[in-house]
Amino acid sequence: MKVDKLNKELRELSNIPGVKACILYRLDGEIIQVRIPGDKNEIIKLMKWMKNQVKYVINEIKKKNLDSVDFSFDELQVVFYPSSQSTVLAVVTEEEAHRDLIKMEAIGTRDKVNKIIT
Repeated sequence: MKVDKLNKELRELSNIPGVKACILYRLDGEIIQVRIPGDKNEIIKLMKWMKNQVKYVINEIKKKNLDSVDFSFDELQVVFYPSSQSTVLAVVTEEEAHRDLIKMEAIGTRDKVNKIIT
């Protein structure tokens, strides 16, 4: 039941133009749920790097009281949002994507994930 609800939320977020992937991680970097609407090969390479960043991101968020942590690459942006005490939502977007819209939707998804998980 929870898996279906999480999948629905990530699917809705991943359907926004410019969103390349939505990944829900545990704090240890293990993937709980992933949605990649397009080319998976491009994202799979990035996911290996993302997995290794989860612990760093959580520490930075807690230490600096941040809402999110952003990383920019040549053509992609990755934003990590803490979504519960035990999970982190990562959103991968195209560099030219509408960031404000995606951020608003990602925050809404983060809040829904928190309700589903807790």
